[in-house]
Amino acid sequence: GTFSVVPELYFQLYTIHVEYLHHILPTVYVLLPGKKQCLYREMLRQIKNLLPNFDPPNVMIDFERASMTAISKSFPVSNLSGCFFHLCQNVYRSVTRLGLKTLYSENENFAQQIRSLPALGFLPAADVIPTFDEIKDQFPVEGEPVLKYFEENYIGVKSRL
Repeated sequence: GTFSVVPELYFQLYTIHVEYLHHILPTVYVLLPGKKQCLYREMLRQIKNLLPNFDPPNVMIDFERASMTAISKSFPVSNLSGCFFHLCQNVYRSVTRLGLKTLYSENENFAQQIRSLPALGFLPAADVIPTFDEIKDQFPVEGEPVLKYFEENYIGVKSRL
């Protein structure tokens, strides 16, 4: 979603791109009033009404829970993957929001530990949780709020109980 260019009545401009002949082309633009799963579901329902055969084999999206859930429910056979840039951006925003920006900027070891979190996305799925647990055991105390944020939003606490 894009937020800075939308008229006041809306919250975001959601765009859908497709790959065609090795090019990525924007094909659908939707103004949405919020970021709720029901809005994404309705948007996807309308798209499917217009394009009944639209069933993408692969979908890459931002790491945003409501849209990911809506897409996985609307296209259950699609291979869903998150955008690495967006993941890194979210982790860095958590560093900033939690008051750790100066430490991140000045302490290379701390910054490297933080950057190890989004790097988990490059591992096979079966290796993510064990590797996260290894990272967690070596993580600096100052970074525990970021670790908690990452676990709650990307690893999943419930699935680990």
